[in-house]
Amino acid sequence: MSSVVARLPHECGTNKGLVVFEDGHGFCFRCKTHIPNVLSDEEIKNLPVLGKKSDSEIKREIDEISSYKTISLPSRSLKEEYLKDFNVKIAVSESDGISPIATYFPYYKEDKLVGYKARLLEEKRIWVVGSIKDADLFGWNLAIRNSSKRLYITEGEYDAIALYQIIIEAHKGTQWANRKPSVVSIPNGAGSASKALLKALQGIRKFFKEVVLVFDQD
Repeated sequence: MSSVVARLPHECGTNKGLVVFEDGHGFCFRCKTHIPNVLSDEEIKNLPVLGKKSDSEIKREIDEISSYKTISLPSRSLKEEYLKDFNVKIAVSESDGISPIATYFPYYKEDKLVGYKARLLEEKRIWVVGSIKDADLFGWNLAIRNSSKRLYITEGEYDAIALYQIIIEAHKGTQWANRKPSVVSIPNGAGSASKALLKALQGIRKFFKEVVLVFDQD
C-alpha cells in the first residue's frame, strides 16, 4: 500500500491534481495521466520528510474527501444507492467533472471517521488518508444498523459492496425485500484477516449468531 507524499501542479493546468506516491510515481487527477519518476532520487530518499503531515492537514484532507459526491461505478457494476449506504466517496476527473477516477472507502473507530482507504480505478494503486490502523472492519456500523443475525465477511471493500448489492437485488419482490444484509470487509486483504477478526471478535459475538467468510479462492 503506497503513501501519497505530495500534490503538485501539472502541465495540464491543475494546481494540485498531480498526486505523487512514495515510489516517485505520479498520477494526474485532471488529465488522467500516469507519470513515472516525478521526484528525483534525492527527493525520494527524503520521502518521510516530504510525506509528513500535521494533524490539521490530515483533517482538512479528510474533510475535503468527505465533501465528495457518491456516484455509480459502471466499471465495477456498483450502483450509487449501495455505495451511499457505505458512505463511499468518488473522485472524478477535473477535466470533465464526471468520469470516476478514484474510490475512497471510509474507516471508523467507535463511530468516528478516522481515515479513508483510497484506490485508483485504472490500476491497483492504494493509499490511506488519515489512519485505518486499529479501525473497525469496513462497513461495521452499517452491518450493526441492519440488524441481521448473519454477518458476511469479505476480503475487500469492493467485494463487500458487491455482495451487499447482489443480496438486496436478489431479494426485491420477495418477503425479504425490506431486510438489508450485514456485510463487512477486512482492511488489508487475507493476510490481515486473523488480526482484524480477532480485534472484532467481541463485537461479532455480541451482534451476530452466524458468520460467513466470503474470501477469494487464491
